[in-house]
Amino acid sequence: MGYLGNTPGENFITFSKQVFTIVNSQTAYTLNFSVVDENEIRLVINNVVQEPGTGKAYTASGTTLTLASALTNGTDEMYCVFLGKARETVTVPTITKDKLNLISNATAGIEIKGDGGSNDGYLQLNCSQNSHGVKIKSPPHSAGQSYTLTLPQSITNNTFLKTDGSGNLSFAAAGESNLPYFYVTLDNNQTMSNNTHTVLAFDSVEHDTASGFNTSNYRYTPNVAGKYYFEACLQFTYSGSLGNTTYQYIRKNATAVVESSNREGGYGSVTQSSGILTMNGSSDYVDIQVYGNPSGNFIAEGNGTNKRTYFMGFLLSAT
Repeated sequence: MGYLGNTPGENFITFSKQVFTIVNSQTAYTLNFSVVDENEIRLVINNVVQEPGTGKAYTASGTTLTLASALTNGTDEMYCVFLGKARETVTVPTITKDKLNLISNATAGIEIKGDGGSNDGYLQLNCSQNSHGVKIKSPPHSAGQSYTLTLPQSITNNTFLKTDGSGNLSFAAAGESNLPYFYVTLDNNQTMSNNTHTVLAFDSVEHDTASGFNTSNYRYTPNVAGKYYFEACLQFTYSGSLGNTTYQYIRKNATAVVESSNREGGYGSVTQSSGILTMNGSSDYVDIQVYGNPSGNFIAEGNGTNKRTYFMGFLLSAT
């Protein structure tokens, strides 16, 4: 049969009701549901609807109902109807459709609310036979948490989801991924001045997953905040008398934080240093500096095959 106007409703609606036990000389009563103010309930005393508001018959806030005057047990009767607590009197119907599209005409989104009591809102995804299901559930009211989880833009195989602390999800390898990492070497000899602090000019980038190594200033600047392992090895030679000390420094933001030294000198001498540093993932950088005071030529040995002089690092733990 045809009809005019909106589609007729298939479910009957009623409102939650609370009957009070009257206590002599008492004007404050506890509501079953929290309300913003008295306009969210209809109060009936002795079958007469009362007028809400300050200076009227009653006020309400939260779960407290306050009467303008006390009632008498055994003589007076009182109940209220929660106007904001509509509920269906029949079973919610099943919607059978290949695909259900919900389109908002305002701010996009679907909100699944709790019941105002102890049950939190959740979304349940069932199997094809509706015998099993997985729920995505809100944290409890006591947690006081409100946040948004944003899914990644693409899928990465054999990974898990992690958050950046702001609700943005991304895929990461099981355990720590050790990304980013880099490995640079000195393929050609570098002559250094005596009694001068010199930055090693690594001229070959073997690995650099995040393009963090700058081949102009020889600094590595990671783009992920966390703790990093860094290691550097210098093979050097100088002529003249032996026994002078050569120092190698791992520097963070131009300040030496790890030092190693070698007093032997001569051809093929080695000094190696390593350390774990915390990097902010934006402006912090590391480089390698050398200082020596030999009496003759002072050379950092480069070799493209044997990788005698190198600088490397990788992420241990992101923060």
